[in-house]
Amino acid sequence: MYPQLELGENLRLVARLTARDESEAAEALELVGLAAATHRRADRCSHGMLRRADLARAFLIEPRLLLPDEAHAGLDRDSVHIVQVLTEQVRARSGACVLVSHERDQLRPLVDRAVELVGGAAVPASVGTS
Repeated sequence: MYPQLELGENLRLVARLTARDESEAAEALELVGLAAATHRRADRCSHGMLRRADLARAFLIEPRLLLPDEAHAGLDRDSVHIVQVLTEQVRARSGACVLVSHERDQLRPLVDRAVELVGGAAVPASVGTS
C-alpha cells in the first residue's frame, strides 16, 4: 500500500496495473469489510486494516499462486475467515496456496499438507486435529 494514497486509490491503481475494471477495487474492499474506509489514507489505517487491504488486493488480482506470510497476523477474530475465503477461491481456480503461520489451529481447516520447521529442517506435520 502506498501510504499517501487512500485505500480505494491503492486498489484502483492495482486494478489499472492488472487490466481490471476499477469498480472491482470497491468490490474487493467490500469483501474484506473495508467499504466504509475506501477514502481513508493508508497511513491513517490500523495494522489490521492494512492486512485486510492486502487481502483485498489478492481478491482483486485473482492469483493462481498465493504465498501469504503469517496469513492471520494482524487480523481480528472477525476477520480471520477472510484468509479461508481467499484460499478457497484460489483453489477453486486450480491454484495453490503456501501458507506460513505460527497459528497452527488457524491453518488446519485450510491445508491438505503441512510441514513444520524443526531445527532448521522441514518435517511432515499433522494436518488433522490434535
